[in-house]
Amino acid sequence: PLATTRSMEFLKFRELPAGQNAVVAIACYSGYNQDDSVIMNQSSIDRGLFRSLFYRAYVEQEKRIGISAVEQFEKPLRSETMRMKHGTYEKLDDDGIIAPGTRVSGEDVIIGKTAPMAPDNEELGQRTKLHTKRDASTTLMFLENGIVHHVLMTTNQEGLKFVKVRMRTTKVPQIGDKFA
Repeated sequence: PLATTRSMEFLKFRELPAGQNAVVAIACYSGYNQDDSVIMNQSSIDRGLFRSLFYRAYVEQEKRIGISAVEQFEKPLRSETMRMKHGTYEKLDDDGIIAPGTRVSGEDVIIGKTAPMAPDNEELGQRTKLHTKRDASTTLMFLENGIVHHVLMTTNQEGLKFVKVRMRTTKVPQIGDKFA
């Protein structure tokens, strides 16, 4: 950094990389007064200036349905599962969880989960004898894309499985972005 504070010296900011140093010119451009705008070089943006990472966590856990029936994490099969989501299930492992480092986009399914159905449940006449489960999977948000950064699978205090998937998206500055 060009300038530091005492607390920054205490926290060893000079040794640790933090932020980006940009060369800034404060001047009139084309004779018009630019009020609160920033003009940047496109080649600097292309080389990675002011890129940032955005993290979003998706959390799911098994739930009890009735006394003995429990939702479970698995890769749903179309032949035995009703109400499948429109997204793709191909990126899931057999345990129903997506692997870290996988590139995902659109409405990809990132956590596969099914819930058992009662034998007398008709589901509006769509159910066949082969359907024993209902899909309760978690999909990525519609316009989001990125890479699976971290997957955590553990159990909660009731002994049921708990899954947390953290997504990482690289944000590149675009025209109209606010810099403050």
